[in-house]
Amino acid sequence: MGTLYTVIYRMIVVMSLSVIGFATAVLAEVPLLKVLLTEPPPLSDEVIEPQFLNYNQAMHDIYLYVPPTTVPTPTTIPTAYGHGDCSWLAELAVTAGWAVEDIPKLTEVALRESGCCPNRAGGDIVDSDCNITGIAEKNHRSDTGLLQINGVHWQPKHKYYDGLVCREMNICTQEPLFNPLNNLIAGKMIFDKVGWQAWGE
Repeated sequence: MGTLYTVIYRMIVVMSLSVIGFATAVLAEVPLLKVLLTEPPPLSDEVIEPQFLNYNQAMHDIYLYVPPTTVPTPTTIPTAYGHGDCSWLAELAVTAGWAVEDIPKLTEVALRESGCCPNRAGGDIVDSDCNITGIAEKNHRSDTGLLQINGVHWQPKHKYYDGLVCREMNICTQEPLFNPLNNLIAGKMIFDKVGWQAWGE
């Protein structure tokens, strides 16, 4: 009887091993399990360059050939002026948005209004270097800078205040309008609204 049990036991073991071997072979055909059951390749010191595919490759190529953004150099505002010298005005006026064809007329207006002295308020007397030497009259003190921008456009307490410059440029005091670029931008806004008549033309 003992011999019979031994034979049966051995047969069970053999059959079990056969089943396990068959199952392993079948499962090894499944792609994912192939990867799991396959020994990993040995580590290498070789550097593998990344490969870009589809969308990533396209974006990579785009960024390779997009030229860098060029930041324009700001126009330099002069630091010294001469009464009657408007040679610097044209370049700054174009930066402020004035059309090239309007520059000659604009220069005439600036010359008449302030002598191209951007630091001048209405009634100021200036020397040849635009230094203020006195006040001739005080009735037009809100007229400001290069184009003598009137307080009606920037001074909230002005009797006839319309607030164009204060509202659109957030300049509601006189000082910023002594900057010639600010003054030219404000002048362009006024010109676009009413034309040269703002300066009596």
